[in-house]
Amino acid sequence: MAEWPNDAYREFMELVIEGNISNKIGDKIIKFFNKYSNLEKSPLPTSSKIGKDYLNQINSPSINFKEKTVATYSEVNFKLHYRPIFRAIQALLQRSKVAENFVHKGGRKFSQDNRNERIFGEPYEGNWWLKTEKDLPPLNHLLSIILYSDATTFDGLGKSSGHPVFLTFGNLPNWVRNSPESKILLGFLPKVQDTGIKPSEIFRSFQREVFHKCFNIMLRPLLEKPDALYFGIKGQQMTFAARISFFLSDMLEADEITATYKAARCNMPCHTCMVLMKDLNNMKLVSDDMMPRTHENMQRIIRNGQEKEFSLHSVENAFWKFP
Repeated sequence: MAEWPNDAYREFMELVIEGNISNKIGDKIIKFFNKYSNLEKSPLPTSSKIGKDYLNQINSPSINFKEKTVATYSEVNFKLHYRPIFRAIQALLQRSKVAENFVHKGGRKFSQDNRNERIFGEPYEGNWWLKTEKDLPPLNHLLSIILYSDATTFDGLGKSSGHPVFLTFGNLPNWVRNSPESKILLGFLPKVQDTGIKPSEIFRSFQREVFHKCFNIMLRPLLEKPDALYFGIKGQQMTFAARISFFLSDMLEADEITATYKAARCNMPCHTCMVLMKDLNNMKLVSDDMMPRTHENMQRIIRNGQEKEFSLHSVENAFWKFP
């Protein structure tokens, strides 16, 4: 299991991240400390960049992560290991590849052959981005948060598994966002498994509850302070408004996020729209026949007690609190 080299190393890196200290200033602090500490071997990293790389690449959930008991079932505590989201954002912004390619403002892109033909290739070229930017408080730049998670195995034999959650930015071009350096581990969801052969509906409900409680804990700071966030990029402090723009997942994960029934043959199996299963291949449907699973629509269905009719689980959904 990875560990900090020493307490001084750890506390120095905490100051660097929380204070938005640039690599240049951080290196000067290291040089100053080493000059006057009279220690035979310095406890600090040889450079701020090396320290940040070490901080960001730690794979163990026990290093620089918080631990919180989310729920208890049959005397078993299920714990979430997570990195505070603002610290994760700042750590990601400190990476040189991210900082060098970070897009601060969106804009329309047009075809060179036809100036009336728009091209949509990046998130910051889309209508949602441009509209959201207009609605931001003055002096705030849009920080597009992209989350993705998927239960996965950590070894070739499939004996070790986990449920990691990663974070990246929509402010990055696709070619950058697809690189390992542009992602940061936000947390590990607890593995909630029953010992019985066939889990009961009560236990399944408990699994859904734990899933959304975990995201509520990790994302709550974005609800409490969505605007006027100060992060350093390339040594310069900037003001941001953070918005969750995408959640990348497979179909089962998408069902969990939207609290939709997972059974393929349920009444309405689609996690993006409310269309009857028998009509999913009906090419004559029009937009009015395909009601989207928006936050407002889902909450209205629960208030009306129509969950079964619309294949929806009644759960306190962490994502319905966001605009």
